[in-house]
Amino acid sequence: MRAPSASEGARLHPAAIAVWFIEDGRRLGLGLIPLLAIGGRVRLLLLAGLVVAALAPVVRWLRFRYHAAPGTLVVEGGVVNRWRRTIPGARVQSIDIVQKLRHRAFGVVELRIEVAGGSGTEAALVALAPEEAERVRRSLSQEGPAVGSEAMAAPVLVRMTPRDLMLAGLTGGRVAIIAVLLGYLQQLAPEDFISSGAERLVDRGVGGVWLVIGSVAGFILIALAISLAATVVTLWEFTVERSGDRLLVTRGLLERRRSQVALHRLQAVILQENVLRRALGLASVTVVVAGRAGPREEQHETSLLLPTGTRDTALALIAEVLGADPSGLAENLVSAPRAALWRRLAYAALVAAAAGIAGIVGLDARGAAAFAVAAPAAWAAWAAWRALGHRIDRPHLVVRRGVLVRQTSFVALPNIQDLRLTISPLQRAGDLATLVLGIPKQRLKAVDLERAQAEAGFEQVSDRLSIAFP
Repeated sequence: MRAPSASEGARLHPAAIAVWFIEDGRRLGLGLIPLLAIGGRVRLLLLAGLVVAALAPVVRWLRFRYHAAPGTLVVEGGVVNRWRRTIPGARVQSIDIVQKLRHRAFGVVELRIEVAGGSGTEAALVALAPEEAERVRRSLSQEGPAVGSEAMAAPVLVRMTPRDLMLAGLTGGRVAIIAVLLGYLQQLAPEDFISSGAERLVDRGVGGVWLVIGSVAGFILIALAISLAATVVTLWEFTVERSGDRLLVTRGLLERRRSQVALHRLQAVILQENVLRRALGLASVTVVVAGRAGPREEQHETSLLLPTGTRDTALALIAEVLGADPSGLAENLVSAPRAALWRRLAYAALVAAAAGIAGIVGLDARGAAAFAVAAPAAWAAWAAWRALGHRIDRPHLVVRRGVLVRQTSFVALPNIQDLRLTISPLQRAGDLATLVLGIPKQRLKAVDLERAQAEAGFEQVSDRLSIAFP
């Protein structure tokens, strides 16, 4: 059967001309406009360049065509050198429908397609009517045509309200990151800014103390406000819908984005709980998707399934995605043995001793106060030990670890590509071992298991893998 030709297909929406013109102007042309004040031949050359830049999108639009057949997309273009590309649906990793401000001005959207193993967007249909973009997406995904508005509706798994987004912004990790960045701004101040400021505060007495408290409070409020604004702009009207074997994630205020995540490409689902959210009974959910390309920040936002919600809500979502029983999904994990705690306490003691000795050497007897780090170091060691847990006796393997951000990872057995058992010299002294589960993009580690338990688990998972992949 003859493959479909893009020449038999359709052109993009005429708004593509304006979209390309804006994008090219941002990169090349707009910076040349002030130079038009120069007279003579230079001005004529600049005018000619601007005319060519204005006509190029028109020619590009006339030469660009696409054809969407069930399971296949063919695109064709090129002004001087003609090219043609065929994208089979089986190779498609993700399909994103993006609507930036320039698209909104013309009532169109952009369709971006990534393929497995690619380094970025494989095909971009920069301007389509929303209905046409949805038709192409469904055709390439082989979902079949939608009949009526009701057929377009998909079960909603997550819908974030403005209140939910505010809670996500106030309790998320952006606050700490922004606070650190604001702290670096003091590097731009004069060298004597801090010392002279401290002297003035001492002179003020009690008033200086309140000034410090107010400054710290203002610093925190600024970090919270920036985090809140960034969260709302990025995740506005965040929804997750299920359409067959795919998840459709919609988000964004200034830039609307509708991403498609194929369930069969999910490698792991991760429940994340930072210290604040754990105290409030909240959690977020992310997924690891094989072959996802694009900028790191964009990958993170696309892999987010729940910005924040109650822990029960997060576990119910994970069970829905994995097709597992939600009861006891993250319970009854095997805890780390006592030997793992002693190993961490030994590390904490070494850190405290090094800090104390360095303090004494640098500040004489006054530096002995550095030994005080022993208390927080011991607490961190105990908390890290308490966070450890694993379970490998069910269809989905579970690994938990982390102090400031506790991560509980759920991995389906068929997704494991590499299985290792490692024993370090210090682990050998405590009769401990680590089980490493290799999946695309990540390695999950069940750290500091009892050695006999780790070896038995290694054999158990190996046997299950040999049965699953004979």
